[in-house]
Amino acid sequence: MNRFAVWIAVLMIGLAMVNGVARSLAAEFHFKQETDVSLIFQTFGSMGRFNVMVSPLVRQQISLSLKGVEPVDAMNQVAKMCNLAVVAVKLAQGSTETYLVVPQGKTVSPKLPAGVESSSVADLVFKQHVPVSQIVSTVAVLGRFNALVDPTVRVSMRLALRGVRPLEAVFLIAALLGLTVEEARSGNSVTYILKPAVATPQR
Repeated sequence: MNRFAVWIAVLMIGLAMVNGVARSLAAEFHFKQETDVSLIFQTFGSMGRFNVMVSPLVRQQISLSLKGVEPVDAMNQVAKMCNLAVVAVKLAQGSTETYLVVPQGKTVSPKLPAGVESSSVADLVFKQHVPVSQIVSTVAVLGRFNALVDPTVRVSMRLALRGVRPLEAVFLIAALLGLTVEEARSGNSVTYILKPAVATPQR
């Protein structure tokens, strides 16, 4: 794929205030060449000032041309066309509006940690596919906490989160990948461990 096909022509037309939050009124999106749909979703998020996390299971490539469409509506239209589900995530106050995009029928239930409001938000951007273990390690250093990824998790992904707390990002990554987050305590220290979910035995 020609990487220059990703951002061909994206034009913001205006901004409005909705509940005190700046939202784009309408935009034009043109991807004339077959483009990784995860990059298209991230373009919608960037222009609409919200975050979009796309499951690594989503691998479609499409071309499209949309005019006069709000970025959040464009996201929902493309998701429907590609048979994908969009899940809105409620983060702590002050964090950027965030959505998860997953294959239709996949259950995603983010369980975010309590008490993160006191920590600072940050921008977390990995433009290329990077091993999840590397992403989590980098995010943990930024957030000044401990986090590990089970070595059996061998997934790579892109990540573009702006205005979220690092610990929120770890739990969002876990939810997107269907992982559980365990807390290992030692004195006053806590280590967050991302592990594959254990299936419940059928009776």
